[in-house]
Amino acid sequence: MAPSIRNRTWGIAVLCCIVLGGLVIALAGDLEPPGPPAPTMEHLIRTINLPMTITVSGSYALAEDITTSGGGITVSVSNVTIDLRGHLLQGGTGDGIGVGALGLKNIVVKNGTIRGWGSDGVDLLTSTPVNTQVIDVLSEGNLGSGIRAGTGALVSGCTANGNTQSGIEASGTAGTIVNSTATSNAVNGFNIAAGAWTVTNCSAALNTAVGINDLANGTMIVNCTSRDNNGDGIFAVQGSTVASCSAFSNGDSVGDDGIVGSSGATIVDCTAVQNFEDGIEAGTNALVRGNRATNNGGAGIHATGTGNRIEDNALIANTGDGITVNPATSNFVIRNSATANGGGAFNIVAGNSYGLVTAGSANFNNSNSWANYTY
Repeated sequence: MAPSIRNRTWGIAVLCCIVLGGLVIALAGDLEPPGPPAPTMEHLIRTINLPMTITVSGSYALAEDITTSGGGITVSVSNVTIDLRGHLLQGGTGDGIGVGALGLKNIVVKNGTIRGWGSDGVDLLTSTPVNTQVIDVLSEGNLGSGIRAGTGALVSGCTANGNTQSGIEASGTAGTIVNSTATSNAVNGFNIAAGAWTVTNCSAALNTAVGINDLANGTMIVNCTSRDNNGDGIFAVQGSTVASCSAFSNGDSVGDDGIVGSSGATIVDCTAVQNFEDGIEAGTNALVRGNRATNNGGAGIHATGTGNRIEDNALIANTGDGITVNPATSNFVIRNSATANGGGAFNIVAGNSYGLVTAGSANFNNSNSWANYTY
C-alpha cells in the first residue's frame, strides 16, 4: 500500500475512535459522582451492646432477642431508625428505648416487642423530640407507660398491654394514633395529655381507669371502641370530637359513663351500651347528635350543664331516664326518641328549650318537626 493511502487509513481510524469515544461518554453522562455515596450500612444491636447510646444517625436493627437486667437503648441524635426485626427487647432498668438529648427529630421504632422495663417501654416524649414514629410495636409489662409520643408523632399498628401506667400516652402539639390497641393497663388505655391529636380505629379494653382519656382541646376520636374499662369508656374535653365510636360495659362505680363530653365537645353517631351509669354525659355547650344509648345503668343521655344541643338520638331501655336535663337549664333538646326507659322518657326541667313530647302510634302524623317522641 502506498504511504499516502496508509496514512489516510490510519487517520480515518483514529477519527472514528475519537467520535465513538465521545458518543460513549455522552451516553454515559457525567462520570464524576455529585458527592460521596450515602451510607447504607445497618448497624446491628446485640445483647453485648446494651446499655447503648446512639450518637450517629442511621439505621439500627436488633440482631437477636435481647434480655438484660441493665439499661436499654438511648437515642441522642436525630434521623435514627431502630428496626426490632420481630425480636424481643426485654429489660431492665429505665426505658427500653428513650431519648437522651433535646431538639431531636425523625426517630422511628418499629417491628417488635418491648417488655418488662423499669420505666416506659418506648419513650419518645421526654426531651420533646418531634416527628417520631412507633410502628407495629407490642409494648407490655413495663413499670411506666407502654408507649409515649410527642409533637408530630405517628403511632400505628401498636399494642400496649399490662403496663403500670397508661398504655399509650400522647402530648405535645398534634399527632396521630391509628390502628392501635391498649388493654389491661393500670391507668388509662390511651391518655392524650395535650395537643390536638387524631385517634382513629383504636380500641381500649380492661384498663383500670378510662379507656380513651382526652385532656387535650381539639382532639378527634373516630371509629374507636372502648369496653370493660373500670372508668369512663371515652372522655373528651373542650372542642374535641367523638364520632362513630362504641362504648360498651364501662365503669364500676357511680360517675362512670360510656362517653363523656365536657365543654364544647361534639359526640355524633356513637353507641353507648350497658355502661355503669349514663350512656352519654354532656357538660356545657356540647353537641350530642345521632347517637344510640341502650341498657345503661343511668340515663341514656345526661346533660349536666348549659348550652347543650341534644338531637336525633335513640334512647332505649336505660335504667334511668331516656334523657335527663335536670337541674340543668338553657339546653336545646329536639327530635329524640325514647322507649322502655325505667325512669321515664324525658326528664327536662323548666328553663330548657325542647320539642313537644309526643307519643308515637300507628300511622301517626305530626306537623311539629321539633318534637321528641315516646313509643
